[in-house]
Amino acid sequence: MVTLVKSWLAQRDKAFVLGLLMLFILFFAWRAMMRHAMLQSMAYDLGVYDQSIWNTSQGRPFEFSIWRGYKDWFVEPGRTLGEHVELILVLIAPLYWLWSDVRVLLILQTVVVGVGALGIWRLATTVFSDVGSSAAAYRWAALVVFLAYLLNPALESLPLDDFHSVALAAGMLPWAIYFMIARRYSALMLLSAGLIVTREDMPFLVAGMGFYVLVFHGMRHADKRALLVGAILMAAAMVWAFLAFFVIIPSFSRFHSSPFFWRFRELAGVETFTLRNLPEIIVGLGLGVLSKQSLTYALGLLFPTGFLALFGLPILLIAAFPFMLNVTSAFAAQRLLIGHYTATIVPVIYAAAVVGTGYVLRKGSVFLSSSRYGRLLRWGPLLAAGWMLFFTGIAQFDYGFTPLAQNFRWPQLTAHHVLAQRFFDRIPPEASVSTQSMLAPHLTHRQNITLLPYDVSGEYVLVDISRNWPNNTPEGHLWLRDQIVHHPDYGIIDAADGIVLLQRNAPRQSMPEAFYSFFYVTDPEIAYPMQVDFGDAIRLLGFDLIEHGNSHPTFRFYFQALRPLDTDYTIPLYVADAMYRVQGAVETPQIPLIWLPTSQWPTDQILRMDFNALPPWQGLGSPWALAMGIQEGDDVWAVDRRLLPRIDASTQYPRLLSENTLVYLMRFAQQRKAIVPRPDELLTQLPSLATPASATFGPLARLEGYLLKGDRQPGGELVVTLFWRALQPSATSYTVFTQLLGPDGQLYGQHDSPPGYGTLPTTRWQPHQLIPDEHRFAIASQAPPGDYQLLVGFYDPQTGQRLPLEQSSRDFFAIPISLK
Repeated sequence: MVTLVKSWLAQRDKAFVLGLLMLFILFFAWRAMMRHAMLQSMAYDLGVYDQSIWNTSQGRPFEFSIWRGYKDWFVEPGRTLGEHVELILVLIAPLYWLWSDVRVLLILQTVVVGVGALGIWRLATTVFSDVGSSAAAYRWAALVVFLAYLLNPALESLPLDDFHSVALAAGMLPWAIYFMIARRYSALMLLSAGLIVTREDMPFLVAGMGFYVLVFHGMRHADKRALLVGAILMAAAMVWAFLAFFVIIPSFSRFHSSPFFWRFRELAGVETFTLRNLPEIIVGLGLGVLSKQSLTYALGLLFPTGFLALFGLPILLIAAFPFMLNVTSAFAAQRLLIGHYTATIVPVIYAAAVVGTGYVLRKGSVFLSSSRYGRLLRWGPLLAAGWMLFFTGIAQFDYGFTPLAQNFRWPQLTAHHVLAQRFFDRIPPEASVSTQSMLAPHLTHRQNITLLPYDVSGEYVLVDISRNWPNNTPEGHLWLRDQIVHHPDYGIIDAADGIVLLQRNAPRQSMPEAFYSFFYVTDPEIAYPMQVDFGDAIRLLGFDLIEHGNSHPTFRFYFQALRPLDTDYTIPLYVADAMYRVQGAVETPQIPLIWLPTSQWPTDQILRMDFNALPPWQGLGSPWALAMGIQEGDDVWAVDRRLLPRIDASTQYPRLLSENTLVYLMRFAQQRKAIVPRPDELLTQLPSLATPASATFGPLARLEGYLLKGDRQPGGELVVTLFWRALQPSATSYTVFTQLLGPDGQLYGQHDSPPGYGTLPTTRWQPHQLIPDEHRFAIASQAPPGDYQLLVGFYDPQTGQRLPLEQSSRDFFAIPISLK
């Protein structure tokens, strides 16, 4: 039976390999096309490549216009040869004769990247078959390595990173390394020719492989053929690199050198990239590799292989140049563990892991084959492959792109995405267009297309205000409204759901009502519902936190106009510290109000509005709170101009800030690179960490417990949270006092305020509510160590009269506390 199972397994690995490959290609080609259909592909870089390749297919090699007005980098007419030397685009261009669609590039890129994984599988099969393991062990070990490679997040990110010719190099490189190890030099040289024409820096990878062949095949084994092949590869690569960097790019660039040299200028210590200062550049870049960020980046790249790649150091050195470029660049995106900048490093790392593991197992078999560990060595490749899959699986879960990843979300095509095609189809293919970055890749099969706001010269202008774009700021949208939509030379010919198409010299007309449908929603599912009426004008229904990014979190608010409004109200957001003291505000208009001011709000619609202009919360510590006000005029600090809010319903404690003129939204905490919501928990019973108590103050409330935190020593901050059970409504807004009484009867700290730092006044308490009430104060620096009492209670701020305890002569409750 065991023999039959082994035989079956040994014959089925190829079927599994082909199945996994097809699954990878189909899934990521679909995801890439869905990303494009969802308007997430960008002018930089899918639009640039698409227009350049399309122009090449039309007999205008490498021409593109999409950077016009953005960067004055190119000799006119603009050709991508002034940026990158990617002659492989000429070979891709004929595909547009068969199907003239940008999706050709997305499918091609996915297929080539996927087929490249077969090179890793062939390499693993070849290497592991030579270590004395059983056929089933080495064949299935190669399959596991193949699976691990396909699950590497950096590899998976390539089809989802627009299109880049270097991704095609990532597909060719595994096969090139396989042919190099297998000493199939004719195939190696053919693939090397393909590699060097993908981008101008790829010759350095080819030179690395040539060096490997020269030293480890030629010199080590006195193989004259290997010496010749290695020397040819190195010489050809260096000649092509010289032509690319010092002849071709300077001929098409206004800088007469690579326009990306600015990324290395400071480190290299020179202003331009020329042959004369090449030695200085090399030294500067070499020193830049010896840095903390270099080590961090290297560890992140090596982690998915479980660091087995370190055993294949000679193979790793093939990727030394792209690694050096990434770690020394001033452009931080080059050090991300995903994306096209790691495209040619990841295949080398997995190849190094395979070759290095094979080397270790072969050496081990020499010494251990006759020992009791010999049997274990026969399964060594499978154990090593499993180790690699385990670490790749961790990376996949952490930041991968399959359903196995923790943050995976299935792409969803909305009606808005489908509607956009209507606007694309209305623009004639020969017409020039000015548009936004995320719309451009759908329109780049034309000679003239430029981007807003850098160039407004198109016969047509297409804008989608619902999409993020480089100028997605209030200032950017004010410019769009005043300089584009209201441009005297253009007229609106179509508009719907936040998308507007204008044509030069078309008749002027007002914005159609259909344009504003983007702001309307029916029966929304609100994450944090509430009902707050600002005067008799506007009702807030709640909000969602739709982006958690550190720099630009975005909130979605839901409003209703309670009556026809004749005033354009301002709706600022405010930020408050841990004690709900307002510290900052947004003083620019929120983007939705630029397009749909409140005087145009219909009374029969719920309005959905995304606010991404937030007050500065950095420096307030954690947690901090967000609040909202609605007012007349632009002075966000004019308290007397605010509409007074009335909270009718809330899933959190209903708090009002700043003299009861702002409604509290939520607390937030800063965690790593994101803000995390910290909504109030509406308590029904005492938290488990709290100390129970029982003290009833008049007819108002009962103290059911307390929680002490902070630094209990002189000069420290004491934090006490009191938990009150409301008994009946109160017409008086009582103040809570907390007093730290020392063993000598002296007062060593105190904090008085209405509950919740004044945001939860007793006049708004409802019977049976359990209300947390936090108080913070500094302990006097001269406080002696010993046993203290923390006195808590209520008093009327108008009369100073305290509420007495029931069945007691006291008007306070004493909490014992010790100071160190």
